[in-house]
Amino acid sequence: MTRFIAVAFASLVASAAVHAFSLTMIGNPVEIADPSLKEREENALAAYDRINAMIKDGKLTEALTAAETAIKDYAGCPDGLHLLRGAKVYLLVRLPDKKKAADKFAADWIADIKRERNPLHEFRCRQLAASLLNAADTPDAKARDLQLVELATALLHDTDENLHLYTQGRKESHVLSYRVHIRMMLAQAFSLRDEPMIAVRQIEAAIALQKKSQPTEGDDDKEFWKEHARLIMFLTNELAKHKHAAESQPKKK
Repeated sequence: MTRFIAVAFASLVASAAVHAFSLTMIGNPVEIADPSLKEREENALAAYDRINAMIKDGKLTEALTAAETAIKDYAGCPDGLHLLRGAKVYLLVRLPDKKKAADKFAADWIADIKRERNPLHEFRCRQLAASLLNAADTPDAKARDLQLVELATALLHDTDENLHLYTQGRKESHVLSYRVHIRMMLAQAFSLRDEPMIAVRQIEAAIALQKKSQPTEGDDDKEFWKEHARLIMFLTNELAKHKHAAESQPKKK
């Protein structure tokens, strides 16, 4: 099942085109002004798509080797590097005896992002958290890497608490949107932890925030309200899903 807006995956890594679509919907500038960087980013995305094809073909070991090589080759390409790192942690979780390596890689990735403190810091944090939740979301619930879920949850809480520091000068509607999406991802995290009632509360909080959202100067009112209604509908469906999961849980004695 493909998740909405939060950059995530189902049982396979999503294509670069899917990521490009997802990342343009949450109020962050993603245009690349430097032509040479743009070309390198395109090459990084092409490498990611080749790795993705290997994953689809079940060639996980080969894909991991390719991801590690590409991470070195495209270290200066922030967008491509994010996808490649996401592919690596995704693969580590799914290869035998690699979960500890996945957890260490994720922790180091978080440390790198926190050291950078670039103008898109909150955006990169949300991207990273989404990648960790995707990696943890294995078809077999018993095989999930809950340490990745814990790392993602802590990162999301930290980002939410410090959002005012990272978003100075941003439109109020955009900041509110970031908080909505943080709660959407927290709901996903608690769902992976088999805590659907907490997921319900996160979605309820996201709906309450979204209902406060208003267009600001420069917004296309028609498009704003169209997207607003679409997100409310999505959140309402997510709420029903998590409530159903909570109701289906065995009663504790």
